[in-house]
Amino acid sequence: MNVLFVCIIVEIFFLAFLLKTRFASGKIAVPPLLAITLLCFINAYTSLSGFINLRGFSVHSLLFKIVSLSYGLECIISDYILIISAQYLLKVVKLRTKMTDMAFVLFWIFCGVDTLIFLTNGFTSFAYSGTLIDALEYPVTPVYFYHDSGLWMTFHEYFNLTLVLLIFISMLLKCSTVPLVYAGKYILMGAFFLAVSLSDLLSEFFNYSFIDAQITGVLMNAVPFVLYHQIHFYRPRFLLSSIRRMVFEKLGTPVVLFDDEDLL
Repeated sequence: MNVLFVCIIVEIFFLAFLLKTRFASGKIAVPPLLAITLLCFINAYTSLSGFINLRGFSVHSLLFKIVSLSYGLECIISDYILIISAQYLLKVVKLRTKMTDMAFVLFWIFCGVDTLIFLTNGFTSFAYSGTLIDALEYPVTPVYFYHDSGLWMTFHEYFNLTLVLLIFISMLLKCSTVPLVYAGKYILMGAFFLAVSLSDLLSEFFNYSFIDAQITGVLMNAVPFVLYHQIHFYRPRFLLSSIRRMVFEKLGTPVVLFDDEDLL
């Protein structure tokens, strides 16, 4: 829980930074990054409900229903974080086509259906059903909310995995078209989203311990920081030394330098 508090505080400062900072290039797409950061902040805040001690409360109590709804909101928010990230990255790497735009129309439709199902899950239990579980199975230990995945949860997880694979493949395609010095950031972003998806799948379909389940939340909340650093702040240290050694120290005539990332 302490980690989630740190995520919330850091994201508040990061939101303030994004709102205040004026990027030098007009090509930098700030609105998607702002939206992702805000969604991650809400996600971290709702995740705190999973740490509420429900000892003495029944599954029919109002507090239990609020905690159960909060878990559904986490699932909904993860959809929007991934779909906005995917659209943002495809635009950054210039791989958006008519086919991908049509695919995203279908993704947004599924996202709307997914949202409706999770919001009405308290009446249908189609996505998951909630129960109570002892943290350490002792009489005096806290009792927390625990969910059993329903049929729709499988479709939800496959949808998230599809978005992550789209991001990963797009990053690999971009790597094949840029100099090696720039390829690292795309590989890192693709691997990071794969780690987010893998952690989510492990926590959903395998026996994750209560503390380890925070890993997924922390990784998801790190999305805006990874995107900002790798897209807007990426500066390979060895690049400057290579330019100096290969150009300025060996050529006596004027040269023109082109930035492959269009950031100069």
